[in-house]
Amino acid sequence: SAEQYLRFARELSRSLFLDAGRRAALVGTNCHPREANDPCIRNYLERSGLRLWRRPLASIEVDDLVGVVREVGSASGHDLWFGLEAALTAILASPNFLYQTTIGELDPENPNLRRYTSYELAERLSFLLWDSIPDEALLESARRGELSTAEGVLAVATRLMSDPKGKRGLAHFFSEH
Repeated sequence: SAEQYLRFARELSRSLFLDAGRRAALVGTNCHPREANDPCIRNYLERSGLRLWRRPLASIEVDDLVGVVREVGSASGHDLWFGLEAALTAILASPNFLYQTTIGELDPENPNLRRYTSYELAERLSFLLWDSIPDEALLESARRGELSTAEGVLAVATRLMSDPKGKRGLAHFFSEH
């Protein structure tokens, strides 16, 4: 149920932020924020959003998460780490993490049609071929626009298939379908 998932997201976030070593690995060893608007907090939220939502966060989404850090961190005398824990819980409990959402973009060759954005295509390829989220290299290919051509998609798909995860992912796909 949704309640069970939210409880799991809270427990995972808590376990990561209660341990100083894990927290430093996530947020960065040089991050010692004194206020919610500290650049290292925004950086952490942007990096986490990119990996977990499989796309860059819009600045309003980052602003909302900074607001969570601020509000939860200042409530009841808690510190900013508690606020960051709550923000990670929000990221993990979001439909953007739980589902593969597709909005698309206008196709420049035919404005009456929509096509996947580079990040949506990266996500689709990764789940199809790896049965997993995109890695850093695939997200970087999406950022650079390499998935906007057939040649770019072929190059990325070839890389994904040459990885051992590619063979496992396709085997899993065919065993379920």
